[in-house]
Amino acid sequence: MIRRWTQPIIPRSRSYEGWAREVGVAVFLLIGLSAALAGYRRPAEAAETRTLRVAAAADLKVAFADIVAAFERQNPDVRVEVTFGSSGNFYSQLLSRAPFDLFLSADLDYPRRLVEQGLAAPNSEFSYAVGGLVIWVRKASPIALEKLGIEALRDGSVRKIAIANPRHAPYGRAAEAAFHSLAAAAPLSDEGRSWEIPADSYPPLEQGGVILSWAQDRQTAEVLRSFIVGDSGNEILHRYGFRSPGE
Repeated sequence: MIRRWTQPIIPRSRSYEGWAREVGVAVFLLIGLSAALAGYRRPAEAAETRTLRVAAAADLKVAFADIVAAFERQNPDVRVEVTFGSSGNFYSQLLSRAPFDLFLSADLDYPRRLVEQGLAAPNSEFSYAVGGLVIWVRKASPIALEKLGIEALRDGSVRKIAIANPRHAPYGRAAEAAFHSLAAAAPLSDEGRSWEIPADSYPPLEQGGVILSWAQDRQTAEVLRSFIVGDSGNEILHRYGFRSPGE
């Protein structure tokens, strides 16, 4: 049997010892780089995104979109999923433990009922805004709303008046109370000018919320609650015509 001995091929311009040292350094660098990469995670993977599910009264639809955007900028690892609807319908769903973490009602009554029934922790109840009522007409409407005020509802050109369903919506019940208080002939319409209904003609529209007892991430829900009632949340709510409780 003929055996052939092989030797490493060494560049002529370098000594064997120098080549070995360079190979050793290269291997070391590769190992070191691999170890570093193994512990590296891209920014998107650095923290797991947490999802917070919120049931919010329909009157918050515009204002709360801004609140969510500002909150997520401060908390990039949190994603807020919001469903808007009537407070009464949400209350019925929450009696069956609908999959929400936080409930923002258009009144204080529904949140308090949930606390009384053990579906929300007592210390999680909070008040976050006070709303108001307006009469609203399209910009092109011939009705002199600013001059007539509540009497605009008696104008002969009025064909339909729309309000939130009083059976499910606190704002609908407040509208009915205002119409009766101001002796309006009928209860509103649809794009344009508005007239603010005097606040003393209907019960206060103080709005509150609770963290549900089955919230998946109670701590994050508390952070959002603090944001809503804090300076940033109040500033946004004021921008859209809401007042702070106690004002």
